Amino acid sequence: MQQPIPTHELRYLLVDLIDRAGQPLSIAELAAALDQLGIPVAAPANKTVSDALRRQLVRGRVVRTKRGVYGSGSMPKSTRYYIRNRARRTRHDFATTLDSATVETVPRSKPGR
Repeated sequence: MQQPIPTHELRYLLVDLIDRAGQPLSIAELAAALDQLGIPVAAPANKTVSDALRRQLVRGRVVRTKRGVYGSGSMPKSTRYYIRNRARRTRHDFATTLDSATVETVPRSKPGR
């Protein structure tokens, strides 16, 4: 089993998901998107996602549109660039980890048989 994503990486990934969506997303939608990406989140996922967004809410990077629903806030272009790069790197790191874990668990056949 893979270790859950560190909270600071989760924050960047969530802000990137909300920013790229172009519309407000619920906590459940964000948790489902992380699951679809194969990124493990500490249980309970909804609380972990909500807690991670709290800091971004204070900084204004996300806004709470209604209970459990968050939309994109305002941030400087350089911050958006930094967050997108961090999120891309995180997705790549977890995808690589998943690929290597899959390769290790699949028995290899002998060549020529």
